[in-house]
Amino acid sequence: MLSFSAGSFYAGQKIQSYMMLADGLISLADHKAIVSKEVAQASLKTKTRTKAIARMKRVLVAIPVAGVGLAGYFEKQDYDEWKEDHPEGNPQMYACEISQISAAYIDELLQ
Repeated sequence: MLSFSAGSFYAGQKIQSYMMLADGLISLADHKAIVSKEVAQASLKTKTRTKAIARMKRVLVAIPVAGVGLAGYFEKQDYDEWKEDHPEGNPQMYACEISQISAAYIDELLQ
C-alpha cells in the first residue's frame, strides 16, 4: 500500500510537471506569436514611414520642376505681351529691359 501511494504520488507529480511544461510551451508559443505580430506591425510601420518619406521627397523634387515650368510659362506670357508693344524686339532686348527694370527695383528696395 505504501508503494502504491508513493507510486501514485510520483505519477501525480510527473503529470503535474508535464502539464506545467505543456502550459509553459503554450505560453511560449503565444508569446512568440505576439512578438511576431508586434515585429510585423513595427516592420509595416517602418515600411509605411519609408514610403511616406520617399513620397514627400518626390513631391519636393517635383515642386521645383513644376515651379521652373510655371516660371517659364509666365515668362513666355510676359515676353509675348512685351513683344506686342515692341514688334521689332528680340529676346535679348527683352532680357536687357527686364534686367534694367529689376535692377532699378532692387535699388529702390535697398534704399
